[in-house]
Amino acid sequence: MTVLHIFFIRDICDTVPSDNQGQPHTSVEHGCTSLVLSSTSARITFITIYLNTMLLYAFYTCFIISNLTVTHYSRPFNSMQEMYDKGDNDFGFAKGISVEGSFKLATGGLYKDVWERLVEPNYGSLVHSDDQGIRQALYDPRYVHFMLGTKFIFNYGHNCDLLMLPTKYMTIGSTFAVPKGSPLRRIFSYQYVRPRLY
Repeated sequence: MTVLHIFFIRDICDTVPSDNQGQPHTSVEHGCTSLVLSSTSARITFITIYLNTMLLYAFYTCFIISNLTVTHYSRPFNSMQEMYDKGDNDFGFAKGISVEGSFKLATGGLYKDVWERLVEPNYGSLVHSDDQGIRQALYDPRYVHFMLGTKFIFNYGHNCDLLMLPTKYMTIGSTFAVPKGSPLRRIFSYQYVRPRLY
């Protein structure tokens, strides 16, 4: 577009009318300039500047458009402790799973506090499955559902209306059952321990 504009300016400047003595007016007097690129290096320099300007313009335009159209979501809290301290959220999980025992049988600390203040008074409102809990979280913005992180990522991670806390809770170990004397036991044990060594 700039190259066409330059040629257009040159055409206007070439057709400037002459004054009374028959001398044409200079292009500077009428506010237009001519640009002649006679050498190869000048042409390469001009093309390089032009392309960089277009790239910068395109980047700036894309950046502005993406900032105006993409919504940035922020979490109302970043940990279970913050949620507990705020005290204005409903907390739940699937009823009857091991998570319930971890909260209910906690001898003290955050899990015990959450159980006594957020879960036990509303025990009858606990959901029966994680799917039901996710539906409730989508329907009620005050509801916080506690579930297995990998299950959330694989089943609901694509849903932009759901946010997962960065902090992990109740990490559990996993095992592989193999027959006694199986050579796989040493392989699994080595592969499990190896990431911790480095």
